[in-house]
Amino acid sequence: MEDGVRRVQTIVRQLLDFSQQHEPAFALTDINHVVDRVVGLDDAPLLPRTESWLETGFGQGLPNVMVDRHMIEQVLMNLVLNAVQAMKDGGGLTIRTSCRRVCLIEVCDTGSGIPEAVLPRIFDPFFTTKSEGEGTGLGLSVSLGIVERHGGKILVDSEVGKGTTFTLCLPVSRERSLMDAGVMKGPQYLARR
Repeated sequence: MEDGVRRVQTIVRQLLDFSQQHEPAFALTDINHVVDRVVGLDDAPLLPRTESWLETGFGQGLPNVMVDRHMIEQVLMNLVLNAVQAMKDGGGLTIRTSCRRVCLIEVCDTGSGIPEAVLPRIFDPFFTTKSEGEGTGLGLSVSLGIVERHGGKILVDSEVGKGTTFTLCLPVSRERSLMDAGVMKGPQYLARR
């Protein structure tokens, strides 16, 4: 019963997030601190198997970025949980930050990877490849909406049997977002066979 109640709570929360689409409350934020909080919040249950590992690589001297810290934490939590679920038999999870004209946060796993045929649908609302009762198909859709409201993009690079890398690209300043500058349109995918 407790598992059922938790699942219903998760579904309701994700439906509310999906339907309400709040505007971000922007504030200058240290992105390394945001990643550190997400990893710190879930470090214990994150990788329960002894054959799993977690590695972080924080870029040094990164500029603060104008983001809603809570929203970006939610996006990272979704990506981390998806990565962990893709590594059912254990594996490695790496989270890195850097800045190359834009702030980049990479979430890399050594899990099962995403098939090329499925890749274009992963951000569709209610689309999931998980077994019944394991996912709502809203996590990535909500995450994409949040990142786009920040003027950013999500890049996906995946190879079946090798793993997946999600890269959040966030503008350093609010004046020039990636979308407004025409740098990127829509989510970008790269699948390898």
